[in-house]
Amino acid sequence: MNRNAFAPWVMVFILLGAGASGVLAAPDNGGLEEFLADTTESGWSELTIDTTRDVGTHIDVAVLPGTGVPYVSYYDESGQDLWFARFVGSGGNCGPGNSWSCQLVGSTGDIGKYNSIAVRKAGTTIQVIITYLTGSSLGYAWGECLAGGCSFTPYLIQTGTTNVVTRGLYTSVEFAFNGYPYVAYHTLTNTNSGYAMIATRTTGGGNCGVGAVAGYWQCDTILNAPGLGSYTSIALNAAGALNVAFYDATNGRPYHAVRVGSGGNCGPSNSWYCRSPYINTHDTGRSISAFVESDGTPHVAYIDDTTDEMVYASYVGSSGNCGFSSISSQFEWQCDVIDDNIGPVGAGRTVAITADAADEPMIAYRDASSMVGPSVLMFAQPYHVAPPGAVPNCGPISMIYTWSCSMLDNAGAYQEEAAAVAIASNSFGRAIAYHELDTYAFPEEGNLKVAVDIFPFFADGFETGNVSGWSSSTP
Repeated sequence: MNRNAFAPWVMVFILLGAGASGVLAAPDNGGLEEFLADTTESGWSELTIDTTRDVGTHIDVAVLPGTGVPYVSYYDESGQDLWFARFVGSGGNCGPGNSWSCQLVGSTGDIGKYNSIAVRKAGTTIQVIITYLTGSSLGYAWGECLAGGCSFTPYLIQTGTTNVVTRGLYTSVEFAFNGYPYVAYHTLTNTNSGYAMIATRTTGGGNCGVGAVAGYWQCDTILNAPGLGSYTSIALNAAGALNVAFYDATNGRPYHAVRVGSGGNCGPSNSWYCRSPYINTHDTGRSISAFVESDGTPHVAYIDDTTDEMVYASYVGSSGNCGFSSISSQFEWQCDVIDDNIGPVGAGRTVAITADAADEPMIAYRDASSMVGPSVLMFAQPYHVAPPGAVPNCGPISMIYTWSCSMLDNAGAYQEEAAAVAIASNSFGRAIAYHELDTYAFPEEGNLKVAVDIFPFFADGFETGNVSGWSSSTP
């Protein structure tokens, strides 16, 4: 779908709102809500964060539990450095009124491509992990943020060999509920042997980790084949169900893997089960991204390169329309085209999916279908959970279109949107990070920006402040 044009840079969209119930305690979001109330009139607003470097060709975003505040990891193409940004309210060094802090995390060698970020609260400390490619190795920075700022320490999980084996492509990191992180990543050899990998933080006795963390990581192959394992995307649910999605570039297929412990068909000792929600004769699966429902049901979104479509697939077990299983003799997935024309897109991650508090999908993606205008940033969600004023204009048809696709940034002349996209969500807020490129500048450059649309939080904790339907009686 082609939808116009409009302005430059790497961006983060934040939507702070209520969960499925519509009732929340007002979050402690470090003053972000008050700051936005002062600077935002209505709708989505854009805040420029970092304009001093060519940033954002690799980017990720995480939302801090209990607040909705986004934390962003991003790559500086010009300096080949890894950076980190967070909202601090005042006293920072970037963003409007120095309300954000932009911090150099690593600058030794080429560090920060394929970065991914996860955040969690641990008492009064905010713990941050950023995974990335450093040289040809899989590295991570462990960070702890207190009132005075954040400090990071770099480590290596697995070393690569220059021009022989590269470990740490397409990293994707999440915290388990015990506070230990999982890292999904892609390993590639110079003979095109591809591996979808998972690294698990352990208490010791693991088979990887370098230096101070030697033996504190366990690195395992989920599946390997020529050209397999790029665009790894990790997903966890509240029960700890571990899922990883990845792309098979040789055969043009998306893959989804879930850790089952035993009785699977992939992974060490068949401890994982691998399926493919593929569409026959199509090259599908590039830029695959995943989330898993609270009941363990997996969902993915990806690009169909054969038709230039954005596809959403959910596991149904039987009576689906894609992902045929020779074991069950059933089509185990339901694949639906959400946007039927997104045009040719680049090599970065240009589709990203997450779930809202009610396990409904939200997809951010790049639309490059215009023959005369720049690429634009799009957002899609099922129409029945879309906000008032949304239009059912995409997705499968059941009497009417069942999804709403809206343009979040349509750039402008010489501006290219969303060559890299990331999305994160919790019950307090959701954030989209993306790259925006200024092609008019020489040399071309990107900037880090934030655009925000919030629902105000009132002292009573209600999203809208309208309490007319609530009883005043004492329970």
